[in-house]
Amino acid sequence: MRILLVDIVIGKPSIKKFVPLALRKLYNYYSRQGHEVEFITSGEVALKYPDIICFSTIFLFNHKSEVGYIKAYKNKYPKAKILVGGISVSLRPDIFKERLGNIEVHIGLDESFDHVSPNYTNIKSSFSYGFTSRGCINKCAWCVVPKIEGQIRIVDGWENQLGNHKIFSSMDNNLLACGEEHFLKVMQTMKSRKMKIDYNQGLDCVVFAKNQCFIEIMKDHRDNLEMIRFSWDGRRQNKYVEKTIDLLSGMNKKATWYVLYGFNESIEELFERLEYLVSRNQDIKLMRYRDIESGEYKIDRDGWNEKVRCMIGYHYITGIISGKSEDSKLIFSGGIDRFKKIITVFGDMKKTLCPLNAKLTTAHLTRIVSKITS
Repeated sequence: MRILLVDIVIGKPSIKKFVPLALRKLYNYYSRQGHEVEFITSGEVALKYPDIICFSTIFLFNHKSEVGYIKAYKNKYPKAKILVGGISVSLRPDIFKERLGNIEVHIGLDESFDHVSPNYTNIKSSFSYGFTSRGCINKCAWCVVPKIEGQIRIVDGWENQLGNHKIFSSMDNNLLACGEEHFLKVMQTMKSRKMKIDYNQGLDCVVFAKNQCFIEIMKDHRDNLEMIRFSWDGRRQNKYVEKTIDLLSGMNKKATWYVLYGFNESIEELFERLEYLVSRNQDIKLMRYRDIESGEYKIDRDGWNEKVRCMIGYHYITGIISGKSEDSKLIFSGGIDRFKKIITVFGDMKKTLCPLNAKLTTAHLTRIVSKITS
């Protein structure tokens, strides 16, 4: 049979780094069964008419675009069988079935598929990525992991996901919750393969701060650390964040913090967290809450969440707030009232400027702050 794997790319293809892991695994799975496999990006045309077309959906808030692409291929190749899996369709299979009609939907994980190695030969990548574990010990109301992956568990044969790359991006949702033995094995594997690891999804600072063993393992394998990322999801983690930063300070390693905002939290509480991270010279990746079922942003009464998003869009084009930059200290070190005034300026600018074409320089920001505080 002829198998067509379609990577649905939303936005500019040049900035996309991750092809869905499922598509990489399906390439090897079908190839080893003797099928003819072709991989393309959405919008491209297959070289040969396919018997089966596979799609892997990612973000629910992109479901309209995902449905649109799948429908286009369904219409172009009406005789082909359509297989759709991934996060979006697992959360809302009703949407996909209603709008696409006769398709085959796969909901959740197929754990028997975990042992299949991803294809990095026909589908190029500059790094490896995958899961050494699935699930999470937490059941956060804003998170899809409990619905998709369930309880924490180690993936059997996870080493098969490592390609011949210098970097492995760990997609584990709570790597540390697997315990000291597994974490040590992961780091030792990185060392033996001369690879560096990027904790892509963010480590659990609560587990990290409560167990001294993790910092000791990191210290012993510091040369194998590419990126250290933690998550700060709300007030309950405050004391653990402080302890985690203290532990990391002895390593001379800076972390990037995923900071959830817009979920049952005031702008004052968010500012306190951002102000603290900037004061500790930590980098920040702000993650705005979206509803699990609809994929829509939660709209707060005074519009502060949208103003924060505008500030990131206009001034931090990469999406990372650098804790060491003078700009960040200008924005986050003058108290909540000044912060509100500054992000209100960014919010008002949305009416006349496009974030992709208008970046406020330090000089612009300094003039804004000077005008606000004069």
